[in-house]
Amino acid sequence: MRFGILSSVCNSHSGARAPIELGISLAKRGHSVALFVIDKDKDDTTFQYLIQHGIEIIFLPYPTFPFGNIRVIFRIARLIKEKRLEILTSHTIPTYHLGGVLSGRPIIMTYHGSQFDAIYERILPYETPSLKLHFFNFLANVYIYVRMALMIWTSKKIVSISTYTQKELLRLYFRMSSIIHWSATPHYFQDLLPSSTFYKKQKGEVLLLSISRITPYKGFHTIIDTFQRIAPKNATLLIVGSLPVQPYLAFLRKRMGKKVKIFLDPSDTELVSLYQTCDLYVTCDRYLFFGMPVLEAAAFGIPAIAMDYAAAREMVRDKKTGYIVRSEKELAEKMFELIKHAKKRKAFGEHAKVFAQTRFGWFPMIQKYERLFRKYAKNSPATTKERQE
Repeated sequence: MRFGILSSVCNSHSGARAPIELGISLAKRGHSVALFVIDKDKDDTTFQYLIQHGIEIIFLPYPTFPFGNIRVIFRIARLIKEKRLEILTSHTIPTYHLGGVLSGRPIIMTYHGSQFDAIYERILPYETPSLKLHFFNFLANVYIYVRMALMIWTSKKIVSISTYTQKELLRLYFRMSSIIHWSATPHYFQDLLPSSTFYKKQKGEVLLLSISRITPYKGFHTIIDTFQRIAPKNATLLIVGSLPVQPYLAFLRKRMGKKVKIFLDPSDTELVSLYQTCDLYVTCDRYLFFGMPVLEAAAFGIPAIAMDYAAAREMVRDKKTGYIVRSEKELAEKMFELIKHAKKRKAFGEHAKVFAQTRFGWFPMIQKYERLFRKYAKNSPATTKERQE
């Protein structure tokens, strides 16, 4: 089959990794894949990896309102028709999505969740928003909702990445969906396993790790404050992230002591090295719609402590692969417990590895996607035209 993946950027950071991994999975199973991405924030390692797997990468300009949007929409529709793509999967911005709609090809959209309150990310934690900020945040939420609803209701089928997002989709947008989880370990992690040590771990040291974009809703300040409060002598907290909100990054650096370290924009080799080295994963992400780093850590045998937000309970089995906590007090207690008890960490880690490998493998994930793609590609204009020829 010939697939078009409408994505965002050509790099493996944060949520951009998921559609790239989907493309690689499809290519490995003999399908033809074209990946549509914005022509900025390109990661050369990711680009080369995609090329090696025979994926065609189509770079598109970031649309400018209003005429840039229109030009890009028509360009995408034309390219899809020229390449005779049979079906599209959407993980992108509305402009690119509408280009897919205009092409007439069926679109299966993956719903990653709706992140509201974006304006509040402009203020630091513990600051009180002004009335003006509340008003602009309300307008921004309306805008976010309309954009998402437009893509959802112009898609033939919706796939949710967790039970939480499936319920949210129905509650907010009144659409049913299937659930297909992402995998625990990216393909290229397998090629990078024999990597050099990125962080020099000391004998007897316990390493805590948290990975994501450096922005307030990720809750890094809560993790740092809690870690500082319990003050473990033999432990170090590593905050690893990308695309930092600079005022928030400065805020974090003022709060961190000698036992807290922040690493920005690590390579995939460095990420693998950190997963190999660390002992415990911690997250306080308010929008944990899937939590790929949690499961990546689990695949390396690392237990996790997660604040009880969004889909946390789907990614961490409480008291089996780690702990689900509901307050900063409970976070401190469980963090202290797992730092002190190596045997419990190891037992949780072993369960986490089995959980990640059995429930979140790439093969069952891609099989589910393929079944959906074949079902909806039957009436695609490209498929119908080939039958006529």
